[in-house]
Amino acid sequence: SKPKIDRKKLGTIVFNDASKRRILSGITRGPIIQETVRQILKHWISGRDIVIVDSPLLFESGLSRWTGFNVVVWVSSEQQLQRLIMRDNAGEEDAKARISSQMPVDKKRELADFVIDNSGSLDQTKVHIVACLAKIRSEASRGILRKLTNRNFLLASTLASVAAIVYAFRMQS
Repeated sequence: SKPKIDRKKLGTIVFNDASKRRILSGITRGPIIQETVRQILKHWISGRDIVIVDSPLLFESGLSRWTGFNVVVWVSSEQQLQRLIMRDNAGEEDAKARISSQMPVDKKRELADFVIDNSGSLDQTKVHIVACLAKIRSEASRGILRKLTNRNFLLASTLASVAAIVYAFRMQS
């Protein structure tokens, strides 16, 4: 069996030492991006109309430039801190270290195409999610997508090539 990673201990180390965080990021970034792209392709090929990529480092990693729309689930900085402490049973200093290793949530809010306000109750957040999905579907159906950059065009061309290969393979089966 594979050895288990003590995520809490690892988090304490890397969120309090930027050089160790960079080392870990250098090790994990490639495989994470490869798996993300694999999953996107899998869902795209299977005909999903929306694929959601849940990434706490969407903007920091540059992954946001590959998505049609970027959605940020927003809470105030204070709520973010309190929820992290409760969720992870973390100390305040550990929670602050984790938060400070990411782009501030208000900056992410500025960069987002859509914002889901998560500062209220779960039911209120569900209402915001449904409204956000409706807006995304509406805008996508009207063709209001970002202009394609060379990279997006390359990705789109690659996706089209993969889709053609998969289609040809399915036809032969």
